Amino acid sequence: RHTTVSLEASTPPELFYLCDLTATTEGSGAPVTTFARPITFTVSYGPADTARRPGAALTLYWFNPVAGRWLPLPSQVSAGVIIATTSHFTLFAAGASGPGYGKDVLPTLRGIASDLWTGAATLQQPFTLPPGPAGFDLGLSLGYNSQGINELVQSVGQGSPSQYLAQGSWTGLGWSLGGLGQISRPLNSYDKLYLGFAGGTFELKNLGSGNWTTEPQAFVRLQHNGDERSPNPWLAWTPDGTQYTFGNPAGTVGNGTAYTAFWTDWNTNCSVRAYQWALTGITDTHGNRWQIAYDHEYKDVSSANGCGGDPGKYIRATYPATITLTPSGAASPTVRVRLVRESRPDFQIDKYNDPYVQNLWGMYRLKQVLVEVYNGGAWQQARRYDLAYSVPTLHSLLTAVTTYGVDATALVTATFTYGGQYNYTRLASANNGYGGVVTYTYQTDFVANNAGCTSYEWQVVGNRQTADGLGNVFTTTYGYLGAYAWVDPVGCPEVPRSSYEFLGHTIVTETVKEKDGTIASVSEQRYYQKLANGSPDPRKGKTYLVSTFPAVGSPALAQTESKWVTETVNSTSFVHLEVVTQTTGSQAAVTKYYYDLDHQGNTQYGNLTRLVEYGAGASPYRTTERWFYPRNDAGGYIVNRVGEEKVLDGAGTCQAQKRYFYDGNASHTSPPSKGDLTRLSQAPGACNGTLLDTRYGYDTWGNQTVITNALGYTTTTQYDASFRTYPITVTNALGQRTLAQYDYRFGKPTVVTDVNNIPTTYVYDSFGRITAEVRWGDTTANPTVRYNYYAFGTPGLQQITIGRREYSGQTDHWGHWESHLFNGLGQIVQVHTEIDDTLAQNNESRVTRFYNSRGLLESELAPYLGTHSENGGYGAYGYVPPGSSLPRTRYAYDALGRVTVITDTAGVTGTQSYSGWTVTAVDGNRHQKFLENDAFG
Repeated sequence: RHTTVSLEASTPPELFYLCDLTATTEGSGAPVTTFARPITFTVSYGPADTARRPGAALTLYWFNPVAGRWLPLPSQVSAGVIIATTSHFTLFAAGASGPGYGKDVLPTLRGIASDLWTGAATLQQPFTLPPGPAGFDLGLSLGYNSQGINELVQSVGQGSPSQYLAQGSWTGLGWSLGGLGQISRPLNSYDKLYLGFAGGTFELKNLGSGNWTTEPQAFVRLQHNGDERSPNPWLAWTPDGTQYTFGNPAGTVGNGTAYTAFWTDWNTNCSVRAYQWALTGITDTHGNRWQIAYDHEYKDVSSANGCGGDPGKYIRATYPATITLTPSGAASPTVRVRLVRESRPDFQIDKYNDPYVQNLWGMYRLKQVLVEVYNGGAWQQARRYDLAYSVPTLHSLLTAVTTYGVDATALVTATFTYGGQYNYTRLASANNGYGGVVTYTYQTDFVANNAGCTSYEWQVVGNRQTADGLGNVFTTTYGYLGAYAWVDPVGCPEVPRSSYEFLGHTIVTETVKEKDGTIASVSEQRYYQKLANGSPDPRKGKTYLVSTFPAVGSPALAQTESKWVTETVNSTSFVHLEVVTQTTGSQAAVTKYYYDLDHQGNTQYGNLTRLVEYGAGASPYRTTERWFYPRNDAGGYIVNRVGEEKVLDGAGTCQAQKRYFYDGNASHTSPPSKGDLTRLSQAPGACNGTLLDTRYGYDTWGNQTVITNALGYTTTTQYDASFRTYPITVTNALGQRTLAQYDYRFGKPTVVTDVNNIPTTYVYDSFGRITAEVRWGDTTANPTVRYNYYAFGTPGLQQITIGRREYSGQTDHWGHWESHLFNGLGQIVQVHTEIDDTLAQNNESRVTRFYNSRGLLESELAPYLGTHSENGGYGAYGYVPPGSSLPRTRYAYDALGRVTVITDTAGVTGTQSYSGWTVTAVDGNRHQKFLENDAFG
């Protein structure tokens, strides 16, 4: 039986088709997972699938659940189909042939971007942390946002570029440590509180009786006993039941309690008041927990009004010091992150030592991030990140982040440069350490406001250039209209203006250019910004119209119109989509969104309860309806688990039905206690009839351990006894077991033993990159597959070489080899492959690839002969620029990234044209095909 599986966000990008193949014995219906003889199956593909997977060497894969990776099947490609053989059935996929070393080995610039609405330069530098049980992860990262520089300049005044009135963060000016959070309020302010976590910032509103909520509405349950100044801790539950704790659990402030930062309130007899509650714990519904410990610095102050003659004190700086992960029930943590500090010279802000001024500054900055796992009775280093800074004028500037593995060997160093000076210093370029460089050029924007104040100057990104390290540079330009800010209360006070809120732009245009300067695409985004009275629109920053054009002034190829609406929930704004209209050419598809109260316990929890899709006609094509049965009581807060789903056709007839049962409940209408799906009932045919059950079991830590299908056949999984994260045994319905051993520093398997008791060994370097794969009959000295990572960080020379032995016992351990050379963007630009005993004859086959500004394959040369070890300008064995006359296949695309022209190596051209939902393909022999799609593809 063949079942198509939907692609998900976690699906590797090189895969374009997923399917599940199952077989049963005739008569008994018993599952068959392995076959005595291999069977053959085929998957068809189209030209666009080849073009969108640079390299075009396609293959089929199967997913190994124990190894947690997609493994290639021996495949042949012929006449639009991929043919493969297999001796077992499982989850399969079609995609570009994988090199085996994993995409995570290659660099990327994906985290270096621009925020269109604000015009800010943004960057994310993630830290790799081991996963927790059941995927309970902490996304720790460094983040840069030039918007913070604009806000700093605004707060100190444009006329004071060199006044050191405010200190940059402990990670450098414009940078922050993401993944943690806090609840805070400005000093000397009693009526404003803000929650910062999960990548967002929300104002808090007091509902009374210790209950609070967010503006805009995020459906986070908040509890805090006391008013805005109370030192008591805060508890927050997200819709999935995860609990966040902010502040000192003991509910006190004073010496030794850095979790809740305090200041001395001179207006209330010098009493101690809390102004920041740091995130101290994250606990999932199974009791697994991340915990954060802090250090702090005090400053002694005196009051001109007198404090009984005694000096007061306040916390002027708080630093996260350690982060630990402890599985449920464990006595000690298994993962630890240490945040090591160093002294910083830029602490002497204005009045830093004035005993009558309470200001925020620190004497330290982040120097090192140490990621460790507890294994074998000791802490072992899994990863290390070293940070470097410069202080050219006022502020510490982060200039480098160097990545290390389990020892003192450095991988690469990401570097950053800056332009401007003093408070006007902004990120100018970011190099990922592999030669991929993004360079920013800023322009002045004038921000209007509701108070009639003089338009404020705001620096936004006007030009962004991306270089691949091999001489190819792609430019993106930006245009902005309607910059606006809200000043509350109305007026033009002297700076600092703590009430100044930038509301972004109304229209932003992004023009992407190829390396020769020709326009690849033009997109225009229109944003919600302000209400009729000039006050902030709760929908601010949401796009209501996105248009894509082939060139400036041309008709739009596609438009997406989004209608966002605001609904009042607990006196705050619930902002959600109501209608999305996607127009391609002259044809439009409409989707309507509903959040019905009677489908989620008669309370608004922000769950999408109905999705109505329209095609070409006025009648619905399909309606998806969902019911939720939330828990919001003393037993917990889990409000986003769907209990039932039905899919109705245009006539309103139910065509598909699912019921979800959680935590062993006998009814799908019972609220969850942990949120573990233990039973899924599906209708094989008509709805409201017989339902087929798939049942699931879990261990104490939330890992899925049992799957029993509708026929009663069970697969079980056992996880490791320390980290409670890694599958060590998988037993199928026939009692056959697959076993795995791990290197817990990397979270990767070192030995996988299959159902036939045949082991495969994996060897890694200090960074967790696979260096050898040893199958049965081979040894670690002469492995089956060998990987070498050469000259990483040197563009044109950096490459990964893969050697595959051609027969067991072969003494030439490189066997048949190929080298993958990649650019600074992580794109494979050239492949060198052994031919005719290359080591003796010094010949190799080469394939060279070129990419356009959007990362799509622009051209690929047919394999051609080269000389092994040739120096093409980048060093021996490196990238060799090919001759311009070599035959190649070329691809052209429209502004939407769709293939329009394919020209083969003989110069024969095929075309694909698009008219609404119709695709017309004409091959090189002038054969014409029409593909008529509906609104949903």
